[in-house]
Amino acid sequence: MKLLIRDKFNDCLRKYILHCENSDWVEGELYKFRFANWLNRKVNLRIQSEQKIYELCMQSMKEPFYKNEKGIQFIIRGARYKVSQPISLPDAELFKILSKKDDLTLIGTYERGMSFPVLSAWLGTLLPKKFVSVSTTDFIPVIDLLFGTTIASNGIEFFNQSQEYFQVIKQELKALSIKPYFLPEINKYVKELYPHIPEKKLYDECDWNWVTEDFALYIFRVYLDLYVPKIKKPIDPIKKKRARIIVSGIVNEPDQDLTPEITEILEEPEPIIPEVTLEMANSEYVDSLVDLISLDKKYRNATPEVKETISKRIERGSFSNRFKQIAGYKCMICERMGHNPYSFSKPNGDYYIETHHVIPVSDLVEGSLSSANLITVCANHHRQLHFGKCYVQEITDRKFVFQIDNKLWDIKKLSALIL
Repeated sequence: MKLLIRDKFNDCLRKYILHCENSDWVEGELYKFRFANWLNRKVNLRIQSEQKIYELCMQSMKEPFYKNEKGIQFIIRGARYKVSQPISLPDAELFKILSKKDDLTLIGTYERGMSFPVLSAWLGTLLPKKFVSVSTTDFIPVIDLLFGTTIASNGIEFFNQSQEYFQVIKQELKALSIKPYFLPEINKYVKELYPHIPEKKLYDECDWNWVTEDFALYIFRVYLDLYVPKIKKPIDPIKKKRARIIVSGIVNEPDQDLTPEITEILEEPEPIIPEVTLEMANSEYVDSLVDLISLDKKYRNATPEVKETISKRIERGSFSNRFKQIAGYKCMICERMGHNPYSFSKPNGDYYIETHHVIPVSDLVEGSLSSANLITVCANHHRQLHFGKCYVQEITDRKFVFQIDNKLWDIKKLSALIL
């Protein structure tokens, strides 16, 4: 069983409760509970056909769960192929199969129409006793904060690992019987749908899944202050007229006007340049992925000297030790070249290894301090990367491609969490 860092969890929970009681948080997050209760009551995986399940899931995206907005936006936007349909018939078929048997290998092999976080949102609602809703990879630093560990940043590995940790959080929240802040409005909403159904006295399993998701969302947005709001910017009218996009499975021709909500694009606000000094950098604490994310955000526009100081604290601090442990204390370049990846053993039994920032932090590139920019290397290759005939030819979400002595070597990333 995964063990919570108790003092961190308790502090987060205490502040979460205060936030629910003293802000408009509950009102702003009610939409997902309305969605969950609508879907959970409408869909019966055991007796309905795949086609019917699919139709009801699609119908849920047309319901006004929040003011005049329809559906759940993170589900719609999480469709893998960037179309407006957030679910496909094969997805519904998978839901039905999983309701009858526990075969998680199916999740990693079937042809998905959505991302794994969005898949967990559907499964956490339709099969709440088996799955928890982990609707975004933004929750990775939440897991790191509460458990002191880093999980995979994408794919089936993210799905499986995040499920394990969120199940623990869910059981802790249930055991503490926190006040059901969302329950009165849930009952009010369900009463409108089904006037003769008695009110719920307690959260059901589906509600607890979304309470768990809500708790994690609070930690990410408020407690860790990692949320960067996006602003909407209308697209150029000429480009709008010429646009060719897919809407509900129908391609709009260039002479058709597009709706405002479709033609909006999201643009990140300009980052605020912080006033940071070398003295501040020397005092920074780098112990976890949460610290790393915070530092990357804080020192994004710092001077090369300041960022170099931070990079050394990362390479030599306790986060680096954890990164080395995950890498197995191997030189990733030696291993790729087919050489012995291990150096000499230290007195504690661990092999000696060093961490290296592939993109120099002095380049002021966003994400250069993050774990996705680190590799583990032996002392010899570390010096060669800095002073030898070595070049970075390509960087993708999954790998680095180095040219070392006129030969190309692709090194798989240990982490793909680029900020």
